[in-house]
Amino acid sequence: MINECPHCHRRVIPLAGGECPACHKDTTRCEGVDPNRTTALIGEKATLPDICCSCGSFTPRRIAIKRSANVSASKNEAERDDQVSGWASQMVLGVLFGSFGRLFAVFADRSTSSEMPVEVSIPQCELCSESQAIEPLHVNYDLCRMKFLVHKDFAKEFERVNRR
Repeated sequence: MINECPHCHRRVIPLAGGECPACHKDTTRCEGVDPNRTTALIGEKATLPDICCSCGSFTPRRIAIKRSANVSASKNEAERDDQVSGWASQMVLGVLFGSFGRLFAVFADRSTSSEMPVEVSIPQCELCSESQAIEPLHVNYDLCRMKFLVHKDFAKEFERVNRR
């Protein structure tokens, strides 16, 4: 069964004995874990409550968190992958659709971007922003959302206002 590890907050299938495969801590024990913390997946277009994500108090203040991923690992690998994928797509589309397919493959290959930014504005009061920076636990570039460790009151209200 998939559970969220109370220590590293990753969704995992615990090993025999309850060990988290990511952080190797016991998922059945919560010593040293803040009971007021949970995770929230926040998308770019989500409705956010006026509650500080860190302490749960009222705040209209928002902090913009922006992350972008460079899709290609290294220049040599990227060039090799582009050559292989470009050749393969040109061959497949060429066989299926003739010269028009090859032209489409060349255009599609050149129009892909290597940067995919995701930006979320999350509420955090001034006092909390001075003591702790907000960092996403995970960024999903395909769905344009970030996973944050937040206060349970924020998570509860966030879920309520975004319920569909």
